Amino acid sequence: MVEHGPVRYCDENEGEYVADFVPVEKRSYPFRDAVSILDAWFKTHPEGQTLRNRLTISHLSCALKAKKRAELVQRLTGAVSLHVETELRIGRKGRDGSRE
Repeated sequence: MVEHGPVRYCDENEGEYVADFVPVEKRSYPFRDAVSILDAWFKTHPEGQTLRNRLTISHLSCALKAKKRAELVQRLTGAVSLHVETELRIGRKGRDGSRE
């Protein structure tokens, strides 16, 4: 796709599908800067409690895998929120029945 452009596919119902790489803007907010701004906003906007309850720290899970942060993991155990999501995985079954 990088060299030859988008991939186009027409199905039996004459629907056209296009696959291509497109830039997607993704935002992140550094914790050290955002936490004080959020704290001040929540103090002046008590109706924002619902938002406060939904906020998470997305890259913390990866950082906590380091053995040197085991004590931090223990301290955060009571604050963890666990949920299970499904994801689409495409693969072939091996000859022994395992997924490749």
